[in-house]
Amino acid sequence: MRSNYPWRLARIVLGALMLLVMPMLNGMPTMFADTRAYMSLGEAAIAQTGLGAKSKAVVEPTASNVALPDDVKERARRALASAGARSPYFSVYIYVTASLGGMWLVTCLQALLTAATIELFYRALRIGGAGYLATLAALSAVSTAPIFVSFMMPDIFAALGAIAATALVLRSRSTWLETTFLVAITGFSALVHSTHSVIIVAAAIGATLIGAMYRVGAPRVMAMRFAALILVAALGPLGTLVYGITAKAAQGEEIHRPPFLTARILEDGPGRSFLADACRKDENAFELCKFRSLALTDSQVFLWDKNTPEGVFATANADGRIRLARDEMRFVLGALAYDPVGSAHAAITNIGKLAISTRVNDVTDTSAVYYDPAFRTLATYAPGTQACITDPGLCAPRLPIRMLGVITGVAAAVSILVGLVGLLFASTPVRAAVTSLWLACAANVVICGAFSGPFARYETRMSWLFVLAACAIVASRLSRASDNKVVPQQLL
Repeated sequence: MRSNYPWRLARIVLGALMLLVMPMLNGMPTMFADTRAYMSLGEAAIAQTGLGAKSKAVVEPTASNVALPDDVKERARRALASAGARSPYFSVYIYVTASLGGMWLVTCLQALLTAATIELFYRALRIGGAGYLATLAALSAVSTAPIFVSFMMPDIFAALGAIAATALVLRSRSTWLETTFLVAITGFSALVHSTHSVIIVAAAIGATLIGAMYRVGAPRVMAMRFAALILVAALGPLGTLVYGITAKAAQGEEIHRPPFLTARILEDGPGRSFLADACRKDENAFELCKFRSLALTDSQVFLWDKNTPEGVFATANADGRIRLARDEMRFVLGALAYDPVGSAHAAITNIGKLAISTRVNDVTDTSAVYYDPAFRTLATYAPGTQACITDPGLCAPRLPIRMLGVITGVAAAVSILVGLVGLLFASTPVRAAVTSLWLACAANVVICGAFSGPFARYETRMSWLFVLAACAIVASRLSRASDNKVVPQQLL
């Protein structure tokens, strides 16, 4: 398969345009409540470097600045107590891109990155351009790929990291530019969310094990590629460490993550039982003891609700938030030891629920953002949505969302069946690639279901990889069948 860059670039652009059809039919890129947090963090990071104008929303260093009023310092410290929840790397990426061309520019860029990553993935499997374009058409029509291309959150990079990692292990030949691109996608994926490093490692394990078993490449070469991918995946935790150190130096105080695991194990049940017992023995055992009389049965209410007495973290002052965050690991480990069977049962149940989730309403409906006045500043970056500030219903999705969830869910299920049968006849590189993508999806379900909860978005962000895997099997078979036929050079 000869390299022909002008034609390859043309089909990548065509593939990206296919991925943009669904977002355009839906009317706009989709924003989430967390999008504002990412934008604010990106703005603050750029302001700290002196490269951008300092917004009124950006808080100056607090612990070392005694001239600030107490209420401003308190708000700043409360923000720092949850700042570790968001990646500064994705924040800078989305803020800079959206500032240059709005959310549609972010969407177009993510469509191009997705199309280019799949093209290199197919090149590693020696699948031609016709199969590539047919695959992009299928992904655009019946998968969740275009939904997440236009979703203003890091989720699209979970799948892209898995695809790029697989291509890096299985590639038989590639230019330095292609390798650099794949490494950059994998590394950025690891940096933008803590779960992505696990997904990348799972994909690398699948491709390496199957590839080595069937001798796709020299064992030594594949082992070296696997080791290199582990180092790339390690950029995730390393980037988090660097962020923590840098933020402390800039703000004069440590940043923390909201107690996500605490919220999860409380909702699951074992955490509530452990809390009641521990606080009965010592009412100062945990900061949570102050809230033991609450129901504590909903993780999202526990973390984010400001309007009911059941909210905990969102309503706590800065010191309370910090104590909740610092208590988290001790509390979670204690709850696991207190009821290991109940904890395991809850985790398995959540994983099972997540594995069969198909709803896409939370990643296709921007109106939910505009109902909260605090998030309406996002309209600045989404031209055409200003009217949604006064009438959020105008930013409701135009597509039939329930039907879309059914279609993409059925497509993923059918693709799994096609994959199971197709693996029997697939070439060795394709077999390794399919295994890699499936392991990445499995790792995503396990880590998100067990540690975050059965929220459909965590499944649907990766379910389009099942469609990609099935298309790769079919396209590979058709490509091999036509190897002896004369085809236009531009399709190669």
